[in-house]
Amino acid sequence: MRDLKEAEAIGFTYFASCVLVSHGYIHVEEVGVPVTVAGLVINPGDLLHGDQHGVVRFPHEVAHLTADACRQMQQAELPVLDGCRALEDGTLSLEDLKVWRKEMAELRSK
Repeated sequence: MRDLKEAEAIGFTYFASCVLVSHGYIHVEEVGVPVTVAGLVINPGDLLHGDQHGVVRFPHEVAHLTADACRQMQQAELPVLDGCRALEDGTLSLEDLKVWRKEMAELRSK
């Protein structure tokens, strides 16, 4: 892929494994068929979420649960995040981290 800023400016989103400045002969082979991108098989109609960290496919059967699950995960991470934010001198205690991670794990298991 290339022209990242231009694509973003017009609201066009695409995913690729790298940025590559090149000119090539691009032509459409097929439309509406499964493709494999970096090992992920994507079928027409699949529900995808992607950002700078990668792309995941969600089963349609759980799509309605996704927003709540994301909020729960954000809440579960708060013990670690809040603990780190509260450090006054930037020194992290291993014992504090263990306590925060245990609390996070308990919240994640709910």
